[in-house]
Amino acid sequence: MGIQQVVFFCKAPLESGMANTVQSLQMARAMSAQSKVLVLAASKTPESAGKKIKLILGNEISFSWDVSSNPFPVRIIQLAIWLYRQKRKSQLVITRSALIAILVLLLRQRVVLELHSDTLSSNAALTKLMSAILKSNWGRGIFKVVISQALGDLLLNKYGFSSNIVLHDGWSASGGLRRQSLLKKAKNKRHLVVYTGKISPDRGIAQILLLAKRDPYSKFLIIGGSLIECRHLRIEAASQNLSNVRFYSYQRSSRIAFLQNKADILLAFWSHRVPTMDYCSPLKLFEYMSTGNKILLHEFNVFKEVIFSSPLINLCEPEDADSEYDKYFELKERAISNEDIAKLADYSASFSYSNRAKNLWMEINKDLCSL
Repeated sequence: MGIQQVVFFCKAPLESGMANTVQSLQMARAMSAQSKVLVLAASKTPESAGKKIKLILGNEISFSWDVSSNPFPVRIIQLAIWLYRQKRKSQLVITRSALIAILVLLLRQRVVLELHSDTLSSNAALTKLMSAILKSNWGRGIFKVVISQALGDLLLNKYGFSSNIVLHDGWSASGGLRRQSLLKKAKNKRHLVVYTGKISPDRGIAQILLLAKRDPYSKFLIIGGSLIECRHLRIEAASQNLSNVRFYSYQRSSRIAFLQNKADILLAFWSHRVPTMDYCSPLKLFEYMSTGNKILLHEFNVFKEVIFSSPLINLCEPEDADSEYDKYFELKERAISNEDIAKLADYSASFSYSNRAKNLWMEINKDLCSL
Protein backbone atom coordinates (compact mmCIF):
# COMPACT_ATOMS: atom_id res chain seq x y z
CA MET A 1 0.00 0.00 0.00
CA GLY A 2 1.36 3.42 -0.92
CA ILE A 3 1.66 6.28 1.53
CA GLN A 4 -1.73 7.95 1.97
CA GLN A 5 -0.66 10.80 4.22
CA VAL A 6 2.52 12.43 5.55
CA VAL A 7 2.31 13.54 9.17
CA PHE A 8 4.72 16.06 10.70
CA PHE A 9 4.96 15.88 14.49
CA CYS A 10 6.40 19.16 15.88
CA LYS A 11 7.76 19.06 19.42
CA ALA A 12 8.14 22.80 20.08
CA PRO A 13 4.99 24.96 20.32
CA LEU A 14 4.20 26.96 17.18
CA GLU A 15 4.20 30.23 19.13
CA SER A 16 7.82 29.66 20.14
CA GLY A 17 8.98 30.39 16.61
CA MET A 18 11.89 27.99 17.15
CA ALA A 19 13.92 27.02 14.09
CA ASN A 20 12.93 23.35 14.27
CA THR A 21 9.23 24.24 14.09
CA VAL A 22 9.67 26.83 11.34
CA GLN A 23 11.74 24.39 9.26
CA SER A 24 9.18 21.62 9.80
CA LEU A 25 6.41 23.90 8.51
CA GLN A 26 8.51 24.78 5.46
CA MET A 27 9.07 21.09 4.76
CA ALA A 28 5.39 20.31 5.31
CA ARG A 29 4.46 22.84 2.64
CA ALA A 30 7.10 21.44 0.26
CA MET A 31 6.04 17.82 0.91
CA SER A 32 2.42 18.70 0.15
CA ALA A 33 3.39 18.73 -3.53
CA GLN A 34 4.07 14.99 -3.19
CA SER A 35 1.30 13.83 -0.83
CA LYS A 36 -1.50 14.82 1.51
CA VAL A 37 0.12 16.42 4.59
CA LEU A 38 -1.03 16.89 8.19
CA VAL A 39 0.90 18.87 10.82
CA LEU A 40 0.45 17.87 14.47
CA ALA A 41 1.76 20.61 16.76
CA ALA A 42 1.42 22.31 20.12
CA SER A 43 -0.36 25.65 20.36
CA LYS A 44 -2.45 27.63 22.80
CA THR A 45 -5.45 27.69 20.45
CA PRO A 46 -6.20 26.76 16.85
CA GLU A 47 -6.64 30.46 16.09
CA SER A 48 -3.19 31.40 17.36
CA ALA A 49 -1.73 28.41 15.48
CA GLY A 50 -3.31 29.58 12.25
CA LYS A 51 -1.95 33.10 12.71
CA LYS A 52 1.57 31.80 13.42
CA ILE A 53 1.56 29.46 10.44
CA LYS A 54 0.42 32.27 8.14
CA LEU A 55 3.08 34.57 9.60
CA ILE A 56 5.77 32.00 8.77
CA LEU A 57 4.48 30.79 5.41
CA GLY A 58 2.27 33.59 4.18
CA ASN A 59 -0.93 32.49 2.46
CA GLU A 60 0.67 29.53 0.68
CA ILE A 61 -0.65 26.92 3.12
CA SER A 62 -1.28 23.65 1.35
CA PHE A 63 -1.64 21.26 4.29
CA SER A 64 -4.00 20.71 7.22
CA TRP A 65 -3.07 20.91 10.89
CA ASP A 66 -4.28 19.72 14.27
CA VAL A 67 -3.02 21.42 17.43
CA SER A 68 -3.06 20.59 21.12
CA SER A 69 -2.38 22.77 24.17
CA ASN A 70 -1.28 19.75 26.22
CA PRO A 71 2.34 19.27 27.40
CA PHE A 72 4.69 17.07 25.37
CA PRO A 73 4.21 13.79 27.36
CA VAL A 74 0.43 14.02 26.95
CA ARG A 75 0.82 14.76 23.25
CA ILE A 76 2.87 11.57 22.89
CA ILE A 77 -0.06 9.58 24.28
CA GLN A 78 -2.46 11.46 21.99
CA LEU A 79 -0.25 10.61 19.01
CA ALA A 80 -0.17 6.93 19.96
CA ILE A 81 -3.97 6.78 20.25
CA TRP A 82 -4.41 8.67 16.97
CA LEU A 83 -2.01 6.38 15.08
CA TYR A 84 -3.67 3.27 16.53
CA ARG A 85 -7.04 4.45 15.26
CA GLN A 86 -5.46 5.14 11.86
CA LYS A 87 -3.81 1.70 11.65
CA ARG A 88 -5.69 0.74 8.47
CA LYS A 89 -4.29 3.79 6.72
CA SER A 90 -0.70 4.05 5.52
CA GLN A 91 0.84 7.02 7.35
CA LEU A 92 4.37 8.37 7.08
CA VAL A 93 5.35 10.26 10.23
CA ILE A 94 8.24 12.74 10.08
CA THR A 95 9.73 13.81 13.40
CA ARG A 96 12.92 15.18 14.94
CA SER A 97 12.40 13.18 18.14
CA ALA A 98 14.05 9.75 18.39
CA LEU A 99 11.52 8.82 21.10
CA ILE A 100 8.59 9.61 18.79
CA ALA A 101 10.24 7.70 15.94
CA ILE A 102 10.55 4.56 18.07
CA LEU A 103 6.93 4.91 19.25
CA VAL A 104 5.69 5.19 15.66
CA LEU A 105 7.71 2.13 14.68
CA LEU A 106 6.11 0.21 17.57
CA LEU A 107 2.72 1.13 16.14
CA ARG A 108 3.77 -0.31 12.76
CA GLN A 109 3.69 2.95 10.84
CA ARG A 110 6.44 4.21 8.57
CA VAL A 111 8.60 6.89 10.12
CA VAL A 112 11.33 9.35 9.16
CA LEU A 113 13.67 10.58 11.90
CA GLU A 114 15.34 13.88 11.02
CA LEU A 115 18.50 14.27 13.08
CA HIS A 116 19.74 17.85 13.40
CA SER A 117 22.13 17.34 16.31
CA ASP A 118 24.20 14.62 17.99
CA THR A 119 21.89 14.54 21.03
CA LEU A 120 19.12 11.93 21.26
CA SER A 121 17.83 12.91 24.70
CA SER A 122 18.80 14.95 27.75
CA ASN A 123 18.51 11.76 29.84
CA ALA A 124 21.58 9.51 29.76
CA ALA A 125 19.69 6.25 30.40
CA LEU A 126 17.08 7.03 27.76
CA THR A 127 19.81 7.97 25.28
CA LYS A 128 21.54 4.62 25.86
CA LEU A 129 18.28 2.73 25.30
CA MET A 130 17.33 4.66 22.15
CA SER A 131 20.80 4.32 20.61
CA ALA A 132 20.64 0.55 21.18
CA ILE A 133 17.26 0.43 19.41
CA LEU A 134 18.36 2.65 16.52
CA LYS A 135 21.38 0.48 15.71
CA SER A 136 19.46 -2.80 16.04
CA ASN A 137 17.94 -4.68 13.10
CA TRP A 138 14.51 -3.57 14.27
CA GLY A 139 15.64 0.06 14.47
CA ARG A 140 16.68 -0.05 10.83
CA GLY A 141 12.96 0.28 10.07
CA ILE A 142 13.33 3.97 10.97
CA PHE A 143 14.41 6.01 7.92
CA LYS A 144 17.15 8.28 9.27
CA VAL A 145 17.97 11.68 7.74
CA VAL A 146 20.99 13.77 8.77
CA ILE A 147 21.66 17.39 7.83
CA SER A 148 25.33 16.85 6.95
CA GLN A 149 27.71 14.02 6.24
CA ALA A 150 29.74 15.25 9.20
CA LEU A 151 26.73 14.66 11.49
CA GLY A 152 26.18 11.22 9.98
CA ASP A 153 29.79 10.28 10.71
CA LEU A 154 29.53 11.68 14.24
CA LEU A 155 26.36 9.68 15.03
CA LEU A 156 27.93 6.50 13.65
CA ASN A 157 31.01 6.93 15.84
CA LYS A 158 29.04 8.02 18.90
CA TYR A 159 26.05 5.66 18.81
CA GLY A 160 26.84 3.04 16.18
CA PHE A 161 23.93 3.58 13.78
CA SER A 162 24.04 4.75 10.18
CA SER A 163 21.84 7.27 8.41
CA ASN A 164 19.90 6.57 5.22
CA ILE A 165 20.45 9.91 3.52
CA VAL A 166 22.13 13.30 3.91
CA LEU A 167 19.75 16.22 3.31
CA HIS A 168 21.10 19.63 4.24
CA ASP A 169 18.67 22.10 5.78
CA GLY A 170 16.53 23.76 3.14
CA TRP A 171 15.85 27.40 2.40
CA SER A 172 12.71 28.98 1.01
CA ALA A 173 13.41 29.79 -2.64
CA SER A 174 10.09 31.57 -3.14
CA GLY A 175 11.69 34.98 -3.37
CA GLY A 176 15.44 34.81 -3.91
CA LEU A 177 15.67 33.39 -7.41
CA ARG A 178 12.80 35.51 -8.72
CA ARG A 179 14.69 38.62 -7.68
CA GLN A 180 17.70 37.86 -9.83
CA SER A 181 16.56 40.27 -12.57
CA LEU A 182 16.50 43.09 -10.01
CA LEU A 183 19.78 42.41 -8.27
CA LYS A 184 22.22 44.15 -10.59
CA LYS A 185 19.96 46.99 -11.75
CA ALA A 186 21.91 49.70 -9.90
CA LYS A 187 25.05 49.74 -7.82
CA ASN A 188 24.93 51.12 -4.30
CA LYS A 189 26.46 54.57 -3.99
CA ARG A 190 28.44 53.24 -1.06
CA HIS A 191 29.89 49.71 -0.94
CA LEU A 192 27.43 47.68 1.17
CA VAL A 193 28.45 44.80 3.44
CA VAL A 194 25.65 42.79 5.10
CA TYR A 195 25.50 40.17 7.86
CA THR A 196 22.21 38.46 8.76
CA GLY A 197 21.66 35.95 11.55
CA LYS A 198 22.32 35.66 15.25
CA ILE A 199 24.38 38.47 16.75
CA SER A 200 25.54 36.70 19.91
CA PRO A 201 29.26 36.89 20.82
CA ASP A 202 29.99 33.49 19.26
CA ARG A 203 28.95 34.67 15.76
CA GLY A 204 31.99 36.76 14.87
CA ILE A 205 30.35 40.17 15.39
CA ALA A 206 33.52 41.59 16.95
CA GLN A 207 35.36 40.52 13.81
CA ILE A 208 32.87 42.44 11.65
CA LEU A 209 33.49 45.57 13.72
CA LEU A 210 37.21 45.16 13.06
CA LEU A 211 36.54 44.98 9.32
CA ALA A 212 34.35 48.08 9.51
CA LYS A 213 37.14 49.96 11.28
CA ARG A 214 39.64 48.96 8.58
CA ASP A 215 37.27 49.85 5.74
CA PRO A 216 35.59 53.13 6.78
CA TYR A 217 34.51 53.83 3.18
CA SER A 218 32.05 50.90 3.17
CA LYS A 219 28.70 50.68 4.95
CA PHE A 220 28.10 47.67 7.20
CA LEU A 221 24.63 46.37 8.14
CA ILE A 222 24.28 43.77 10.92
CA ILE A 223 20.78 42.34 11.10
CA GLY A 224 19.42 39.98 13.74
CA GLY A 225 19.15 39.59 17.49
CA SER A 226 16.99 41.25 20.09
CA LEU A 227 16.53 44.95 20.75
CA ILE A 228 18.72 44.63 23.84
CA GLU A 229 21.52 42.93 21.90
CA CYS A 230 21.38 45.62 19.22
CA ARG A 231 21.45 48.36 21.85
CA HIS A 232 24.62 46.92 23.41
CA LEU A 233 26.30 46.65 20.01
CA ARG A 234 25.38 50.23 19.11
CA ILE A 235 27.06 51.36 22.33
CA GLU A 236 30.13 49.28 21.48
CA ALA A 237 30.30 50.68 17.92
CA ALA A 238 29.97 54.23 19.24
CA SER A 239 32.80 53.63 21.71
CA GLN A 240 34.98 52.70 18.74
CA ASN A 241 33.82 55.73 16.70
CA LEU A 242 32.36 53.46 14.01
CA SER A 243 29.91 55.63 12.09
CA ASN A 244 29.69 53.19 9.15
CA VAL A 245 27.96 50.35 11.04
CA ARG A 246 24.20 49.98 11.55
CA PHE A 247 22.45 47.37 13.71
CA TYR A 248 18.88 46.16 13.21
CA SER A 249 16.93 43.67 15.32
CA TYR A 250 14.92 40.79 13.88
CA GLN A 251 13.30 41.71 10.57
CA ARG A 252 10.59 40.06 8.51
CA SER A 253 11.92 37.53 6.00
CA SER A 254 11.10 39.69 2.96
CA ARG A 255 13.14 42.59 4.40
CA ILE A 256 16.10 40.30 5.11
CA ALA A 257 15.96 38.90 1.58
CA PHE A 258 15.87 42.43 0.15
CA LEU A 259 18.97 43.52 2.07
CA GLN A 260 20.82 40.29 1.25
CA ASN A 261 20.10 40.90 -2.43
CA LYS A 262 21.17 44.55 -2.23
CA ALA A 263 24.56 43.78 -0.63
CA ASP A 264 27.89 43.94 -2.43
CA ILE A 265 29.43 41.48 0.03
CA LEU A 266 27.64 39.11 2.41
CA LEU A 267 29.44 37.97 5.57
CA ALA A 268 29.01 34.36 6.66
CA PHE A 269 30.78 34.48 10.02
CA TRP A 270 30.62 31.93 12.83
CA SER A 271 33.27 30.90 15.38
CA HIS A 272 34.74 27.84 17.05
CA ARG A 273 32.52 28.61 20.06
CA VAL A 274 29.31 27.67 18.21
CA PRO A 275 28.38 24.25 19.74
CA THR A 276 27.17 22.74 16.44
CA MET A 277 30.06 24.02 14.31
CA ASP A 278 31.36 20.54 13.52
CA TYR A 279 28.18 19.37 11.81
CA CYS A 280 25.70 22.22 11.25
CA SER A 281 23.97 22.81 7.92
CA PRO A 282 24.41 26.48 6.94
CA LEU A 283 20.92 27.71 6.01
CA LYS A 284 22.19 31.29 5.88
CA LEU A 285 24.84 30.33 3.33
CA PHE A 286 22.18 28.87 0.98
CA GLU A 287 20.21 32.12 1.19
CA TYR A 288 23.36 34.08 0.47
CA MET A 289 24.26 31.99 -2.58
CA SER A 290 20.79 32.57 -4.05
CA THR A 291 21.52 36.29 -4.38
CA GLY A 292 24.53 35.78 -6.65
CA ASN A 293 26.45 38.25 -4.50
CA LYS A 294 29.99 37.97 -3.14
CA ILE A 295 30.35 35.98 0.09
CA LEU A 296 33.14 36.05 2.67
CA LEU A 297 32.89 32.71 4.47
CA HIS A 298 34.63 31.39 7.55
CA GLU A 299 36.46 28.22 6.61
CA PHE A 300 34.97 25.31 8.55
CA ASN A 301 35.18 21.76 7.21
CA VAL A 302 31.42 21.18 7.26
CA PHE A 303 30.87 24.00 4.73
CA LYS A 304 33.02 22.21 2.17
CA GLU A 305 30.10 19.77 1.78
CA VAL A 306 27.92 22.49 0.25
CA ILE A 307 30.12 24.96 -1.62
CA PHE A 308 31.91 24.72 -4.93
CA SER A 309 34.82 26.69 -6.34
CA SER A 310 33.42 30.10 -7.25
CA PRO A 311 35.10 33.51 -7.62
CA LEU A 312 32.17 34.89 -5.62
CA ILE A 313 33.19 32.98 -2.47
CA ASN A 314 36.33 33.69 -0.46
CA LEU A 315 37.28 31.57 2.53
CA CYS A 316 39.01 33.08 5.55
CA GLU A 317 40.24 31.73 8.86
CA PRO A 318 37.66 32.21 11.64
CA GLU A 319 38.68 34.63 14.38
CA ASP A 320 41.85 35.54 12.48
CA ALA A 321 41.69 39.29 11.86
CA ASP A 322 44.53 39.31 9.31
CA SER A 323 43.01 36.48 7.26
CA GLU A 324 39.56 38.11 7.34
CA TYR A 325 41.04 41.46 6.35
CA ASP A 326 43.12 40.10 3.47
CA LYS A 327 40.36 37.91 2.03
CA TYR A 328 37.77 40.68 2.41
CA PHE A 329 39.73 43.25 0.40
CA GLU A 330 40.74 40.65 -2.17
CA LEU A 331 37.08 39.77 -2.67
CA LYS A 332 36.00 43.41 -2.70
CA GLU A 333 38.32 44.22 -5.62
CA ARG A 334 37.64 41.04 -7.60
CA ALA A 335 35.88 41.39 -10.95
CA ILE A 336 32.87 39.08 -11.38
CA SER A 337 31.11 38.00 -14.57
CA ASN A 338 27.35 37.60 -15.07
CA GLU A 339 28.02 33.91 -15.71
CA ASP A 340 29.59 33.56 -12.25
CA ILE A 341 26.58 35.27 -10.69
CA ALA A 342 24.05 33.06 -12.49
CA LYS A 343 25.97 29.88 -11.70
CA LEU A 344 26.05 30.54 -7.96
CA ALA A 345 22.38 31.57 -7.80
CA ASP A 346 21.28 28.51 -9.79
CA TYR A 347 23.37 26.21 -7.60
CA SER A 348 21.56 27.42 -4.48
CA ALA A 349 18.28 26.01 -5.83
CA SER A 350 19.52 22.49 -5.10
CA PHE A 351 19.19 23.32 -1.38
CA SER A 352 15.62 24.65 -1.55
CA TYR A 353 12.86 23.10 0.55
CA SER A 354 11.16 22.06 -2.68
CA ASN A 355 14.19 20.13 -3.87
CA ARG A 356 14.77 18.72 -0.39
CA ALA A 357 11.19 17.39 -0.27
CA LYS A 358 11.49 15.81 -3.73
CA ASN A 359 14.72 14.05 -2.79
CA LEU A 360 13.29 12.81 0.50
CA TRP A 361 10.14 11.50 -1.19
CA MET A 362 12.17 9.72 -3.86
CA GLU A 363 14.50 8.06 -1.33
CA ILE A 364 11.62 7.00 0.92
CA ASN A 365 9.86 5.33 -1.97
CA LYS A 366 13.08 3.56 -2.99
CA ASP A 367 13.36 2.31 0.59
CA LEU A 368 9.75 1.07 0.56
CA CYS A 369 10.35 -0.79 -2.69
CA SER A 370 13.30 -2.61 -1.14
CA LEU A 371 11.25 -3.91 1.80
